[in-house]
Amino acid sequence: MNEVTREILDECSYEILSPYGLDPEQKLTDHRFVRSLESKVFPDFCAVLNSIHGTHMEDRYWKIITGSWFRNTINLLVNRVRTLQLATTEFEKLSVMGHIDKNAYQLATLNSSDATWASNDDLWNHFLTLEIISLFESGINIEFEEFEIRSKKFTREDRQQYNLKHVIFRKLLNAFSGVFSRETDALLISTYMSLKAELLLHLALRQTPKWLVSPGTTFEFLYSDELRSKATKVLAVESKDTVEQVVRGMLFKLIPVVYLEQFAQLKESSKRRNFPDNPKFIFTSNSFEYDEEFKLFCAEKMIKKTRIIYGQHGNSYGTSRYFSPSVEEETCDKFITWGWTLDPNRDTPVFMLRNASLKFKRKKFPAKLLLIELYEDHRRNTWDTNYDYRVFFGQQLEFCETLRGDLKSQLLVRLSPHSIFFGSGDQSSWANYDPIIQLDEGYAPIFSLLEDSKFVVHSYDSTGMLETLSMNIPTLAFWRDGLTHLNETAKADYQSLVDVGIIHFDPVSAAMHINSIWDNIDDWWESQEVRTARSVFCQKYARKSKKPIRTLSRALLQTIES
Repeated sequence: MNEVTREILDECSYEILSPYGLDPEQKLTDHRFVRSLESKVFPDFCAVLNSIHGTHMEDRYWKIITGSWFRNTINLLVNRVRTLQLATTEFEKLSVMGHIDKNAYQLATLNSSDATWASNDDLWNHFLTLEIISLFESGINIEFEEFEIRSKKFTREDRQQYNLKHVIFRKLLNAFSGVFSRETDALLISTYMSLKAELLLHLALRQTPKWLVSPGTTFEFLYSDELRSKATKVLAVESKDTVEQVVRGMLFKLIPVVYLEQFAQLKESSKRRNFPDNPKFIFTSNSFEYDEEFKLFCAEKMIKKTRIIYGQHGNSYGTSRYFSPSVEEETCDKFITWGWTLDPNRDTPVFMLRNASLKFKRKKFPAKLLLIELYEDHRRNTWDTNYDYRVFFGQQLEFCETLRGDLKSQLLVRLSPHSIFFGSGDQSSWANYDPIIQLDEGYAPIFSLLEDSKFVVHSYDSTGMLETLSMNIPTLAFWRDGLTHLNETAKADYQSLVDVGIIHFDPVSAAMHINSIWDNIDDWWESQEVRTARSVFCQKYARKSKKPIRTLSRALLQTIES
């Protein structure tokens, strides 16, 4: 709860509603509901887009472009509707304080990235709630008043930490590296590998290295209420399901303008990106979510049968029962994984891409106990992520409270660089708990921290856990709710790490384990049972390759030969 909200509520009599959707089985139920609703509504949504833009594109075309935004939006609307329904169940008479000018705020955003960040904005959520209430018989009374809710919505420019030298270097590469490139060269962009590894991959594919930088097109925020109202009427159908009714009523009020009013400009901007005209294939591990120009390019090339290859860029792929299969897995021709295979026709296991050609060496006598933190998730899931994070943070303090006194002086807490944008006050919360604890706000290069870390603790199931296990750094992870977030295929694999003490399900157990092994970590980490469990797990989820560039280049070329 932020300070402004607290000030408003201090003048009222109120109760705080129970958080929605945190139970693991409820999460699974909602996940299945969202996928079912998506399969029902998305074809109708695509038909409306085709009508508006005068096209006849298949659903996969629109899913490549809008799919991530569409799924996130349904997740978000499920949470908001179910929360309102919960409120009407818990309280007999319910009133909502609404801003007196309900047309004073625009819910639609410029692009999908801004839509994600808008979900964290109190003002955006306030007006979204008013719109949702108007779409179904909730029995909720709205009392309109004039008041201020401080907005924390950020544009992409607000969030990026620019390194001027890096930007200039990339633009120079973009200008000169493509001089000798061919229009049939493979397109490699945001591969999740280092610049050196990407360079070597280009050479292995026998093509001139080329790095593409976005021209930084500024889209004008053109909004047509008339167009959106017509689209909403076409999408609307009579439904007994309240969530479906709200989803159909809200999609064209929320859709980013680059998919609607500014779609023609998006096409023009995509053409200026200097993408190859006829690439032998397209490969990315990041650009499939927020790079609007790239996604449009992929969709256009999909029509011409160009092979689209996406790569894994974090954990949860292949393991999470709330996440997999992702939109990118569903829309690509081939998916490059870090070792696992769920769909033999789609998945190609190689190795952990980020660690390709990585030269890493720890200090001879590393001293730090590094605790790597999660940041508060975007409010676009079916469950209450804000409350979820409060519970998470409480467990971090429990962990520290249980550590031996001498270990606290060695503790370094690594915050996420994104945490400052969520208003969760992580820095001040840690300082209030214990000003002696060292904090890194997320800007120091992670590998420099790992070099001086005697032991690394991950407080959630994370990409970082896979990385440090792969690098053979003594590692421990802890989180609540056991293995309930995993699919059945992954549970047995993770259980092997639980059995040897690498994964714990509560902060006290994790801290006590560290207390017991700190004075001689190698006796535990180098034991046969731990080494075997780590090795087998990494072979499937964080694989290494002695010849990563050769392995990846062959895997990519085989996808166009198959």
